Amino acid sequence: ITACSATPGTTPESTPPLSATSSPSPNPPQISVTATSTSSGLAGQKILYTDTNHDLWIWDEILGSRQITTSSDIQNAIFSPSGDQIIFTRQQDQSYSLWSITPAGTNEREWITAQQFNGMPSRNIKPAFAQIMPLDFQWVNQTPVLIFTTAYISPANEPIYNYDLWKLDTSTGQLQAAIQAGSGGRPVLSKDGSRAALVRPDSISTIKMDGSSYLSNVLTFQTINTYTKREYF
Repeated sequence: ITACSATPGTTPESTPPLSATSSPSPNPPQISVTATSTSSGLAGQKILYTDTNHDLWIWDEILGSRQITTSSDIQNAIFSPSGDQIIFTRQQDQSYSLWSITPAGTNEREWITAQQFNGMPSRNIKPAFAQIMPLDFQWVNQTPVLIFTTAYISPANEPIYNYDLWKLDTSTGQLQAAIQAGSGGRPVLSKDGSRAALVRPDSISTIKMDGSSYLSNVLTFQTINTYTKREYF
């Protein structure tokens, strides 16, 4: 398994096999790397992953693997900066919602409902059946503020990015549109979390995370033709 996101300040050098310290199971889960995240601390390294049933598991360097959810609807997951919470998305009836849970599998909480996601603006007119999903989760510099962008799936099963930017403060529950649909790109945070690069297939813009100093098209380049509706970043 390769980690797709790591807690700032940690650099996992290699990931041991998930079964390295686990007891044999009569029905071991099939591994799927649709959602992975790593966290390191005093209790050792931990890795999130999902099985083929879309249930969330955690591998612990000391305790081995254990199952966190049984709802069979998990799409993406990421540790909080402190490692004491897991943020994840659920997909139910083609709708998406945002939740959190502790690594012990307790205190499950819904942060953003499917109704809230589907009420978020799109940069163009989306099909009536298309559901808004969150993407590109990132924590702002060891704070409880989570940023993400959104997209929907086209009839051709391709993601249509809305080029927006949302901020969720998990200490207060406040949800804020930092950049309106069509005005941003896929976000990449600076190391100190003060600024984000907004990446599109043909350009990069930047903005401060307080919403100021928006610089449009600081770098432009030729779009790569994928011969599909899928955009190349």
